[in-house]
Amino acid sequence: LNVLITPLARGLYMAGAELSKETLGEGTALTDFAVGMNAQLLASIAYIPRDIVVERCAIDGQLKSQVGSTASSAAALDGSGGEFHVVKKAAGDRGPVVSKGSGLYYSDFTPHVSVGTTCYQWASKGFDMQAQTLETLKASPFNKIRMTTFPKWYIFNRANPVETGAPYAISPGSAAANASAWTCVGEHCPSLSGSFDLKRFNVSFWQNYDRLVGALKEQGVIADIILFHPYDGGHWGFDCMGGTDAEKYDTALDKFYLRYAIARLASHSNVWWSMANEWSFNKCKGRGVNESAKSPHPSPSPVWDELFETLAAADPYGRQASIHNGNLLY
Repeated sequence: LNVLITPLARGLYMAGAELSKETLGEGTALTDFAVGMNAQLLASIAYIPRDIVVERCAIDGQLKSQVGSTASSAAALDGSGGEFHVVKKAAGDRGPVVSKGSGLYYSDFTPHVSVGTTCYQWASKGFDMQAQTLETLKASPFNKIRMTTFPKWYIFNRANPVETGAPYAISPGSAAANASAWTCVGEHCPSLSGSFDLKRFNVSFWQNYDRLVGALKEQGVIADIILFHPYDGGHWGFDCMGGTDAEKYDTALDKFYLRYAIARLASHSNVWWSMANEWSFNKCKGRGVNESAKSPHPSPSPVWDELFETLAAADPYGRQASIHNGNLLY
């Protein structure tokens, strides 16, 4: 419910702020109070990514600080309070990169030249390697990094994300709950498919992913986040969460995952979306695909169309989005 309400909440909040200006005048004490009340009311009914309220207040230049509290039917989530302070953006922060015509530009209209690299599953590797990756990037010319959310099971990567955990919680009593299976390394390791609760996210993994994306932003690096990939090899089952029969594939769990990932990560201004890595190699999502399609003619791809519609509806910021082709164009 939270991730569904977020885009609506943001729209209502911004509309309310504009209405309060028109009715009460801009920069007045009454306006400040009205905008603050809007923020608190909406924050009590929806999960609003951290930048939404701050972004609007900072643009208006009205609120220096604001206190809010939560309301929930769950006792542990009810009556929690917090405060944020609006400050000037950091020196050198040009805002998100957007496309205009055939070019890329920061939001202050400074041209952006993208020089990218790929570190697919560094967010699933050990914390020491993550730190080493950030240090290596500092000394490099790269200002964009392609990175997955899901781990990959292929050459040089036949290991489970032992330190970071997977994006989903491990089900008690499953194969992944067995320490020897979870710490196994190599081609001989048992499959852990079916070990994860695909309706329950592993919050510690996502908190660390948040941290990594934030660290990239501090270094001026765009996180080009690859949301799906075909290189699971049946090991975890994250590539085919809707089943292995392409004709009967159910996108419900994929959409659930997309809404959660976007609600968590879209507020980072350095985020781009890459819907998939080699999308056409993910055969379980291949319903309606024409394998005989030849470049430059794209193949129909109704499953991926559905997922792009979900992404567009869930992302309140409209971050840059793409998809990486394999043997077929999207």
